[in-house]
Amino acid sequence: MTAKDPSIARLVEALSNGAHGAVRVDTGASNSIDLASPSEALRLVHVTTQDPDAERYDYECFVADGASAKRPVRWGKNIALDRLLAVVAEHVG
Repeated sequence: MTAKDPSIARLVEALSNGAHGAVRVDTGASNSIDLASPSEALRLVHVTTQDPDAERYDYECFVADGASAKRPVRWGKNIALDRLLAVVAEHVG
């Protein structure tokens, strides 16, 4: 997995400490990660951060749109870690 910015690393740590139901998918970028449903690979939350030390996140939730495509259904900008964890649990959990 690509080395992650501190804020993404903190997100990964928080996910490992709770029952959020997400499977990590490496995006290849240090400032982003995808969190997928264990049962639906195209149902995911794409998370990015612009400031590695700020612990503020942008996200976009996707659902399947056909066999191999996905479409956005929800998004947010500049949210705190606790709110992001709630979004992830709700969308993929």
